[in-house]
Amino acid sequence: MSEYKKTKAMIISKGEVVYTQNLIMEGNVIEFVPEFRYLGVLVDNHLNLRSHCEKLVIKLKQKMSVLRKIRYALSTKTKIVV
Repeated sequence: MSEYKKTKAMIISKGEVVYTQNLIMEGNVIEFVPEFRYLGVLVDNHLNLRSHCEKLVIKLKQKMSVLRKIRYALSTKTKIVV
């Protein structure tokens, strides 16, 4: 079972996806997921990147907040690099 722990399945469709059967490989049940991170990109079952962009915006806002707080401690050269 350990070799299929990371394996997921996703049905890509324009409409609503209904999972009626389990996918089984070599006796192991493969989990169906509505979205999956592949090579750092979060993709859903409609090939929509909205949730990826939303999470990216949250991360960037957090990083910008930290930079805003320490901006007075940074030199102009460091600010340009950042």
